[in-house]
Formats: sequence, C-alpha cells, structure tokens
Amino acid sequence: MRNPGKKVSVSAVLLLALALMGAPSAPAAREWRMAKVDPENIPSPDATASVEELTALANRYAAAGDVAMAEKFYRRALEVMERSVGATHPNVALLIHNVAAMCQNQAKHREAEALYLRSLEILEKVFEGDHPDMAASLASLGSLYLSEARYVEAEPMIERAISIIEKTKGKDHPDLSGPLSTLGNLRREQARYKEAEGYYKRALKLTEKKRGSRHPDLVSILQNYSMNYFELGQYDKAESMLNRALEIAEEAYGPDHPNVALVVTNLLAVYQRQGKEGKAQSLAKKYEGIGVPQP
Repeated sequence: MRNPGKKVSVSAVLLLALALMGAPSAPAAREWRMAKVDPENIPSPDATASVEELTALANRYAAAGDVAMAEKFYRRALEVMERSVGATHPNVALLIHNVAAMCQNQAKHREAEALYLRSLEILEKVFEGDHPDMAASLASLGSLYLSEARYVEAEPMIERAISIIEKTKGKDHPDLSGPLSTLGNLRREQARYKEAEGYYKRALKLTEKKRGSRHPDLVSILQNYSMNYFELGQYDKAESMLNRALEIAEEAYGPDHPNVALVVTNLLAVYQRQGKEGKAQSLAKKYEGIGVPQP
C-alpha cells in the first residue's frame, strides 16, 4: 500500500494560506473540484500581483493537485511579502511553510527541510514560548523525517506539535487530527500497532466531531488507519475504511483528483491481498484514466 502520510495534506496548507489572507475558513470541499485554473487566463508567477492574488492562485493549484504550479505561485507571493514586511515577519514564515509543503509533496526533501527549519526559526524569534503557528511546521517537519525513516528526529517534532496545539487550543481541537495521525504513522512504522490505532482513533473522532463525517480531512486519516489494519492482516477492516475514504474523496475532489487515485491504489492492494481479483479488476478499470495500477 502507498503511504498517504508521506506527504503534507493539501487542506492543511490551504488553511495556513487562508489564515495569512485573513479568510474566515478553508474553501468548501465541493469547490475544490472546480479549482483547476486555466493558465491562459491568469498572470504568470513573475507577473506583478498582490500577495492575496498570488496566494489564492497557489491555493487553487494546490487544491487541484498541481503542486508544482502551486509552489511557483507561493514562491512569488513569498517574494512580494518579504519586500513588503521584511524577511522575519510571522506571515513570511507561514508562506515559507507552504512552499516547503509543496516541495515535500514533490519529494524535494532537503529543500523542504531547510524551509521548514527557516519557518520555525522565524516564529521562535517572533513569539515567546510555544505559539500555535509553530505547530504546522513542527508536524510537517516530523512527517518529512518520518518519510525518511528518521524516527528519532521525527518523534519530538510531532509530539511538540501536539503539545502546542493542546496547550493553546485545547485537547479536543480538530487541528490535532493531523499530527495525531502522523504520530500514528510513526508508531505503525515502529510496529507498535496498538499505540498507532489509539492515535488514529482519536484523530478520526476529533475530525468527525468538529468537522463532520464527510470532511475531506478524513480521507488521509482513514487511509493511515486502514494501513494499520493492513499490516495486522485485518483486511476486511482496511477495506471498509478505504471504501469510506474513497467515497469522501470523490465527493470532495471529483473522480480524477490525485487524492482519489491514491485511495484507489491502496484499495486495490487490499483486494489483491484478499484474493478478490474480480473486485480489483473492476475498480482498476473504473479509474484507469487517472493513473492507478492495473492488476
């Protein structure tokens, strides 16, 4: 199975970017499927534009799954922001985090690591003590280290992110769901499956309670949770979770989004392990246009 925990979720990046712009909330999931941008009708990343315009375009590319273009627009927004407020403003740190997230999603790990560390350095200098804005970069850096099997370095980053959110926002805040799921991934990689399940279960319950049972943030949590069951050989439970994740992902992003392809790929792996070749072939045929492997 492919690990959705290796990347930073698009929704987390959008929340950061929209906070920077002063928007009240992330885009409604149903709008994401319409987020693809016609390059002929927009300025190039080098064109003169405001931070808000550039960030909005980057958000749309990120939501549509085009992280390379999103990175270009985030970088341009960062240049404009730095000229406007200086290189050590906390809003600069948030944009640096978004650039780092796009780099991580493209497996440019060394560049992503340097950017996450730069973002943290700015925030630690600006704010006294732990500040909620630090949690995203800490969690993302932990996720990056996890993807490289740097478990000793990953653990304190993820745990500190969780501690900051619990201290500043409360122990039932939905922002905990991402780092909790990442800590579950770490425990799963360490074959500590019972501990991993506890973190996944908490992340799932928090998200369902605070954001609803159809929120797109559930997709990555359900996939990570299903992988724990997969490792334990509990394939029926893994299948059930992935089918739910697929239903939510299609509703949120549309049938041709990369997030849908990832869920389908993982579900195919479960079907094949169960010996359900008919289901696997039917599923692969249905989604063959979005790059899923054919059994």
